[in-house]
Amino acid sequence: MTASDALFRDLAVYGALIDRFGFILAVNAQWKSFVDAGGLVLPSEDRSPANYGIGENYLRFCAFADPLSPRLITGVSQLLAGQIDVLSIIYHRRSALQNTSFLLFGFPHAVEGSRAALLHVDVTPIFSALAQNRAAAAGEIATVLPDLALTAGTIESAVMSAIAGSHDLVRQPPRMAGGDAGDDRQPPLSKRQWQVLSLMTNGMTNVEIARQLGLSPNTVKIHVSGILARLGLPSRTQAVHWALTQGRPEKLVASPDGR
Repeated sequence: MTASDALFRDLAVYGALIDRFGFILAVNAQWKSFVDAGGLVLPSEDRSPANYGIGENYLRFCAFADPLSPRLITGVSQLLAGQIDVLSIIYHRRSALQNTSFLLFGFPHAVEGSRAALLHVDVTPIFSALAQNRAAAAGEIATVLPDLALTAGTIESAVMSAIAGSHDLVRQPPRMAGGDAGDDRQPPLSKRQWQVLSLMTNGMTNVEIARQLGLSPNTVKIHVSGILARLGLPSRTQAVHWALTQGRPEKLVASPDGR
């Protein structure tokens, strides 16, 4: 067995399919194992989401991935809006027990209601190899580190297995947000601004929000500007990040006729 085979043979790929709003439709077996091990717990909660996160909005989990939250939210939103063809971000998870590194690889996948596939490849072994060889000379590194070209087929096989695995799971329709009369928070936004902001967290553009609410795109643009002014934030992405960290998405939505 070559060094390349040893390094790549056990790559873990956690896969999820999401719809046009970012709701998780299906996940693969490795994702389920990751959740069972407590790997998908938000800071505001004390346990993993029910049903492995199916029916939850993926963007909400991105909101707690500081300091990469803005980049993740922007990238996934652009992918869902068809503005980019591929998303690739390397991020690290630090904990008292273990430090891990992941490659988030996203691409369009319009099948059975899904809009994109998100694959989280555990590349910790690769980063460990780099760290172990960082002090070596350039020539020595070339003899120890894997030949990425020769292992491309292994990575592709792992990725395709992750996608195939997600199709074997029972799908659950995404839980659409709805008003919550029991929400006694006093947000700094009007009901209409909360409604616009909640649709922004679903990855919708101004034009899509306007169509959803029966408004003109210019009116939605004014609402977005008002939201940023009230929150004291400089960008749309930061407003989405703020909203997603306030609580469950369904608490962010006003009634359709709210103003």
